[in-house]
Amino acid sequence: MTRERERQYLHYIDESIRLIEKYVAEGKESFLTEPMRQDAIVWRLQAIADATRHHLSDELKQRHPELTWRAVYGFRNVAAHQDANINIDLVWEIASVGLGELKAVVDDALSR
Repeated sequence: MTRERERQYLHYIDESIRLIEKYVAEGKESFLTEPMRQDAIVWRLQAIADATRHHLSDELKQRHPELTWRAVYGFRNVAAHQDANINIDLVWEIASVGLGELKAVVDDALSR
């Protein structure tokens, strides 16, 4: 993978995080009562999981061992195999507070 291609995915992850932040800004009540908001967040989290697993270099991941990469890209499997039984409280937790560390890694990588 080229450095430029990786940067494209880093920008995509960054955009996804920013959108999720926007979607959760209305609060948990809006999240719980609006299925479209839930779908948008779950879809973006799955996209982030896929991008981190398949489109970021091992070098980047090794530079940031503080991030549990397996947990980041493991969300895709959780969402894909849970379907109707997905733990919506877990989704809220990830979306509202769990993306900070990944955001810091993406910001660092994009600043290089």
